[in-house]
Amino acid sequence: MKNSILTVIFALGFLGAVKAQNFKKHEINIAYSDGTPLVLSKGLGEALGAAIINAATDAQVKESNGTTIGVFNAGYRFNVNERFAVGGDLAYLRNTKLLSESGSTKQGKRVSNYAMVFGTGEYSYVKTKLINFYGSASVGVIADNTKETFDGKSQSNNQYAFAYQINPLGLSVGKSLAGFVELGYGYKGFASIGLKYRF
Repeated sequence: MKNSILTVIFALGFLGAVKAQNFKKHEINIAYSDGTPLVLSKGLGEALGAAIINAATDAQVKESNGTTIGVFNAGYRFNVNERFAVGGDLAYLRNTKLLSESGSTKQGKRVSNYAMVFGTGEYSYVKTKLINFYGSASVGVIADNTKETFDGKSQSNNQYAFAYQINPLGLSVGKSLAGFVELGYGYKGFASIGLKYRF
């Protein structure tokens, strides 16, 4: 009887140790996001500013739709337990617009660089060895450095503001190395795709 009890206790302890070894506490990730909400909101503000300047100076400065490289992300997660993780993210977006004045040869360019730092919490709805269905929320700061060059003259502006990202839908597939996709809204955009490495 004693031997049976000791065997059961030993087996449970062994299974617990194996499970603890399989539970990976650290995770790093890289991702690419569309950045659409950020580009649209900043573009609307710049268009309003240009309209005011044009009305005040009788100038007709036009800007192109702009080109962006999207948002590049890198992050770290610490898995507090099998359901909840905390960490941080860094993100970067660059947007370029060409400027021109109607009826003249004056041309220029506006280059905006956005750097973001987030604190992030992540909760797993369903988690297996291969699949993780989760949601996340991030809050942080965005630094906006914009440099405008027009008709040989240049000016730059730095701004800081509150930033956020909410991704209620996230899915990763893989064990140590996993691919993932996230859907949500915020300064990173509507959709992200990337890779995670757990260790």
